[in-house]
Amino acid sequence: MRKRRVEEKKRKDKKRRDKKKEKDKGKKGAVTNSWGKYGIIKETDMCNKMPEFIAWLVEVKQVNLKSLPNWEERQLFKDFMEDHNTATFPSKKYYDLDAYYLAKMNKEEKRGYSKVQDTEQTVFDDEEQRRQELRIERERQEEEQVVALKGSM
Repeated sequence: MRKRRVEEKKRKDKKRRDKKKEKDKGKKGAVTNSWGKYGIIKETDMCNKMPEFIAWLVEVKQVNLKSLPNWEERQLFKDFMEDHNTATFPSKKYYDLDAYYLAKMNKEEKRGYSKVQDTEQTVFDDEEQRRQELRIERERQEEEQVVALKGSM
């Protein structure tokens, strides 16, 4: 009887150890299987990834970069770097802002939205701009005349 109890206790202990080993197996290695999925960055890449880093600080951490001391900025960049390398950002835009917004614009164009026009004037040649406006107006009037002639025939 005593022998049976001892054997039963050993089996239970073995089961507990096996369950503990199974739990520990999941803790080894990377958190996800996507280490470096979007590339691996280092602390020296801080200048290259500054737009993404600033967007991440403002949107995820709700922190203004200008109010941070240099040492805290470096600490936050380490957090950014870890999230980038392990591919755990909440949005894909923090990996590459330019590609994200380019894809977004292409998607909107495919859906049928009109192309976004520049509202800010970058060329300040008033005479050339006026000539183009007059040329466009003349072409429009000519088209109206052609339509009117076709209608009268």
